[in-house]
Amino acid sequence: ADAGDIVSATGSVISGTYTNTASDNDTYWITAPVTPAIGGFGLRQNLRFDLTLGRVPTMLEIKGYWNGSGQTAEIYALNARTGIYDKLTNAGTNLLSRSSEFTYAITIPRDYSDDTGGVNNIVTIEVRSTSTNTANRMRIDRALIYHVAETAIFTITTPTAEQIWS
Repeated sequence: ADAGDIVSATGSVISGTYTNTASDNDTYWITAPVTPAIGGFGLRQNLRFDLTLGRVPTMLEIKGYWNGSGQTAEIYALNARTGIYDKLTNAGTNLLSRSSEFTYAITIPRDYSDDTGGVNNIVTIEVRSTSTNTANRMRIDRALIYHVAETAIFTITTPTAEQIWS
């Protein structure tokens, strides 16, 4: 599923639009942090993915790069069960400052899709940075969610060992 909608943003759009994240074509959606930080972050860009009902996310792939002069960008996802954004990256997987496109692959646990609206399984990803340097840039060429069919095993309250194995 390609990025489908922007939910909210803290930061400034420098060029491109959110729709540029739908294809890998070197046309970037470029955003920059703001100063002062809002809620501790100069940059908070939300990417919303609408998956078909019955599908659950497995991985986020972002093609692009962050050039943050020693700062990092981090990936968060909205946990549908708790309503809180959880950090999916760590010191080894954060988006480090780069000068050219890179493919980032981040595992997404099952709890990060919300089907309560009954129309789609919605996955909300947030790219954050504490940077308030307005010269820094987040460039996203493509944002993609890999997903699989949800199996009946998830709907069984007390599965047998054989069902869990399957």
